Amino acid sequence: MKGCIQAQFSGNARHSLRFDGISATGALYCVELSVYLLDITKSIAVEDVVVVEFVPMIRALTLVWNPGMVWENIIRDRKTLGMVFAFYFVPLMLVAAVGEGFTLIHWRMWTVGAHGLMHFGLAQTLVFEAMRSVLTCVIVALCSYVIWLLKDPFYARYDFPHALMLVMYSLSPLFLSRALTGLPQINLWLSWGAGMYLSMRVFYHGVQSLSKTDPRSANGLFLTGSAAIIALTGVQRFMLIQCLTGHGSSINSFICDLAARM
Repeated sequence: MKGCIQAQFSGNARHSLRFDGISATGALYCVELSVYLLDITKSIAVEDVVVVEFVPMIRALTLVWNPGMVWENIIRDRKTLGMVFAFYFVPLMLVAAVGEGFTLIHWRMWTVGAHGLMHFGLAQTLVFEAMRSVLTCVIVALCSYVIWLLKDPFYARYDFPHALMLVMYSLSPLFLSRALTGLPQINLWLSWGAGMYLSMRVFYHGVQSLSKTDPRSANGLFLTGSAAIIALTGVQRFMLIQCLTGHGSSINSFICDLAARM
C-alpha cells in the first residue's frame, strides 16, 4: 500500500505519523484536536447547546453535529453582522488558512508552468492564502446576494445582512475542508465534495429557520440557493485546481514573483 500510515498512541506519550516516509507529527496533533473538539460537541446536551462566537471551531463543529438546534440558538442570540464577521468568520478563515498552509508547506509540490516544480515556502503560502481568502470573501458576497434576490420569489422574510450570515455559517464545513488541500492522495474535488455536502446540510436547516415562509417555499429556496452556492464554489475550486496543477501559469507567476519580493 503506497500511502502507508503508521501511528502509535500511548496516552499522552509520543505520537508518530508517517506518509510514505514523510514525518508528520504536527498533523496528528491537528487531528487529535479536531477529535477532541468533536467530543466536546457530542457531550453537550441538546437542550443546553450554548456556543460562543469567540471559539469558531466549536460552533462550526456543532453546526455539523446538530444544525437545527444551533440555528435556533443563532436566531435567538440576534448577533449583528459585524459581530459574526469579526468574531466568527474572520477567525474561522484564519484557522482554515493556517490548516491549508501547513499541509501545502509540508506535503505537496505542484507543477507551476515556467517555474517548474515548486514547493510551497512560507512566502508563497502567505501570498497564496491571502489571495484565497480574498476570493472566498467575494464568493460569500456573491452567494449572499443571490440568496437575497431569491427572498421575494419564495416569500422569505430576511434582509441582506441575514443572507450574509446564512452563507457565512452554512459554508463553515467547506472552509474547514481547506485543511485537506495539501494532504497526499486526497483528491481536490473529493475534499470539496465532502465539505459541500456538510455545508448543504447546515444550509438546509438555516433556510428552514431563517426564511420564515411555508415549507414548500423554503424547500424551493433551499434548492435554488444550493444550486447557486455549488456553482460559485465549484468555479472557485476549478480555479484552485488549475492554479495548483500548473494550468494557471499567469497566477502562478504572480504568486512566485510577489513572494520573491517579500
